[in-house]
This record gives sequence, C-alpha cells and structure tokens, in this order.
Amino acid sequence: MAKLDRLSRDVAFTAGLMSKRVPFIVTEPSRNVDPFMLHMYAAVAQKERALISERSKAALKAAQSRATQLGGLRDYGREAKEAQSSGRGHWHRSSRSLRESQLARSRAS
Repeated sequence: MAKLDRLSRDVAFTAGLMSKRVPFIVTEPSRNVDPFMLHMYAAVAQKERALISERSKAALKAAQSRATQLGGLRDYGREAKEAQSSGRGHWHRSSRSLRESQLARSRAS
C-alpha cells in the first residue's frame, strides 16, 4: 500500500485487520515496515482526519457568519424547480429554456 490513510483513518479498523492477519504490502516509506510502525502511521492518519474535520467545521462556521449561501439551489435552479412544480413542463425543458432566456438577456445588455 502506498498510503495507509487511503485504507482507513481509524486505528481500531487497521488494528482489527492486523489482528486478523491480513497481509499488508507496503511500498512507502520502505518495504520492511513492522506492525508497530503500521500502528503509528494509522494513529497519524486518524489525527489527520480529526484535524481536517476541525478545519472544515471552522471554515463552514466562518462562511455562515459572512452570510454565505451554502448548498441549495441557485437562482436558475430555483426557477426551474418552480416551473416543474407548477406544471409548466419537465424540469430539464424548463432549465434549458431558462438558460436560453438568460443568454438572451445577457446578450441584450
């Protein structure tokens, strides 16, 4: 395996595989990695997972405090969904006509 964190970022999962005698073929950093080092790499991967989670949560909180819209439909998607729900046609047809009208408006201005 080239990167242990691609297999799992959970020490318990990796240790469970090792206890079941699942063979690990390691390519980095060297081919002679003992079980202790595999546990160490698994612990580092788990810590990295926790740090990524903390950074992501902090970034989302900062974006929300700036009133950034997260997820959901944008204007053209919202209009298309409204057209579909009002029975004015299928969603993909409505979306296509909305794009065409938006292009026409942008060309006119």
